[in-house]
Amino acid sequence: MGTGKHTKRRNANRTAPRHERPAQDRLPQRAATPAIPPRAAKFAACASLLRCPVCASNMRLAGGSLVCERGHDFAISRKGTVNVLTRPHPSEGYDEASFENRRLVFEAGYYDHVIEGVARFFDKRPELRRIVDVGCGEGFYAKRLMNDDRTLVGLDLSKEAVGIAARGGNDICWIVGDLAALPVRDASIDAVLNVFTPAQYDEFARVLAPGGLLLKVVPGPNHLRELRHAFRDVIRREDYSNQRVVDHFQRHFQLIERTPLSKTIPTTPETLRAFVRMTPLLFGVNDAVAESRSVDAITVDAELLVGRPL
Repeated sequence: MGTGKHTKRRNANRTAPRHERPAQDRLPQRAATPAIPPRAAKFAACASLLRCPVCASNMRLAGGSLVCERGHDFAISRKGTVNVLTRPHPSEGYDEASFENRRLVFEAGYYDHVIEGVARFFDKRPELRRIVDVGCGEGFYAKRLMNDDRTLVGLDLSKEAVGIAARGGNDICWIVGDLAALPVRDASIDAVLNVFTPAQYDEFARVLAPGGLLLKVVPGPNHLRELRHAFRDVIRREDYSNQRVVDHFQRHFQLIERTPLSKTIPTTPETLRAFVRMTPLLFGVNDAVAESRSVDAITVDAELLVGRPL
């Protein structure tokens, strides 16, 4: 009834320190693999494309963080975003209200022809599967491009914009990061998308794999012409040319395709207000002046430039 020698030996082993127990009683302790929370699971698809912004070593997904080979750890937030900025980056004019106004403008359809032009190009080139949207803002373009065959990284300096992009949950890897020092491995990306955002051509060339392409959307000469006219007394100049932007592009990339994308759409008081408050053209214009102007329609005029590194 449990009073023999075997019982006494078991009791003795139970109270002895672990390192003094008989070898047959000691089992090897296996390191536990960190569980990956649901919010972080999507980063499994893109972790192999990323590098550490501190030391440039490769990143991997470990539990709820992206961790590099030297131990730098970047936690994935509850929203499913990760901030890899190593120092503060002020973004004057680009606050949460600005991106909310951008979202209203996009949802009203003013930029649908632009994203459709970009999407048509990608549909013609199904081999472009690994895409990074540099300067993704609130995620309008990346969300439209996402499908089961693509891995998308959306990156922006603004944590407010990236937070808006992540709303509702999606499979895009949203990163708050430095556009001038992309947390992306060399030669790992099939396409860089850069829409109405400053370019870092050396970085774009570095991350593109052989055969990779840059898709850059720039304003056309008639972009926001109605706003330029209505506010001509408070902006630097009414007319606009993108020739300097195109020339700068061609100093770094071979221009292989150039597609105009233009449409004029009537405004409502709500969309006009959102447009005025979201465009950098009118940053610094006070609310009283902004509310005093009337514009019946707005032209969104853009050009899609496609190029490969020289």
